Amino acid sequence: MLTHTVLKSKRKSYTIVVKDGVVTIRAPLRATPKQIDEILEQKQRWITQKLEQHEAKRQRFEPLSDLSMIMVFGELQVNDLPTVKQVKKKLAKIAREYIAAELSKFGITAFKLSNARTKWGSCSSDNKLSFNWRMACLPPDLAQYIVIHEVCHLKYHNHSRFFWDEVSRYLPHWKVLRKHLKEYSKLTELYR
Repeated sequence: MLTHTVLKSKRKSYTIVVKDGVVTIRAPLRATPKQIDEILEQKQRWITQKLEQHEAKRQRFEPLSDLSMIMVFGELQVNDLPTVKQVKKKLAKIAREYIAAELSKFGITAFKLSNARTKWGSCSSDNKLSFNWRMACLPPDLAQYIVIHEVCHLKYHNHSRFFWDEVSRYLPHWKVLRKHLKEYSKLTELYR
């Protein structure tokens, strides 16, 4: 049987969450251990798939944790820099140059780099653009998606149909890119 955590609350249904290799089942207060085991058994294939995806992602980015390798535009490279500070500086420079070049296509020159824990980019209510310097690690098509996503927020400060229509003007396949970007979410934790 899978190792899992059970969280009971006032609810009518069961929910299984697999995050960072941990299986959590949210269950109604009156749920019995047998009922919980049955739910887990029914979802065994899905849970196993999610756990395997997590392990593959962990292994993929593991070489980055000891500084022997760095990732630049989605490609692993041997790292010749001895400290995290130097790696961060190098990646920030790459990100700044890439983002500046992409924004120049829209006539935009002002932006800042951030060290956000979860976000790749943001657009404030007063139209200030900010981008995570770790974008330098992403494949170019994903970095471009983030830039275009935030540029479209200059026009629509929400995720309405109009916003996504605007994104589609530049990237008709944005849904594929958005889904693919989730595979790189672990990188926002890099070099903290």
